[in-house]
Amino acid sequence: MRAKWRELPHTADLRLQGHGARAADAVGALLAGLQAVVFGEVLSSRPTSWEEWTPEPAPAELLLVELLGEALHRLQLRGEAIVVLDGGLETGRLGVAPMPADATPLREVKAVTYNEPALRQEPDGSWIAEVTLDV
Repeated sequence: MRAKWRELPHTADLRLQGHGARAADAVGALLAGLQAVVFGEVLSSRPTSWEEWTPEPAPAELLLVELLGEALHRLQLRGEAIVVLDGGLETGRLGVAPMPADATPLREVKAVTYNEPALRQEPDGSWIAEVTLDV
């Protein structure tokens, strides 16, 4: 199953949902979705470097918010995108890619919120990851 993402209707802000065959694929779909929300499309998708991801222990949903918050920070302030999570939310590697120099944000995303983040396995074995973005 190819990872994919979509925007979901939400009364305030923007709800983003990622799907994948594995939990890491669903999270990767959210990372791509975040780029598309900010820039109107996915501009960087192949990692050029790898970094260790070793957050403090926490429930998976909170680690999801932490990772997407880090991805947003890098998009906005460092000109780079986290494009792959290799491993899991508890420990793994992040694939990082530079954003094109001429990338211009089309939508301001203020934060990834703690409003009902979700990471769950579906009955068919696929995974869904969800976060809410403050726009």
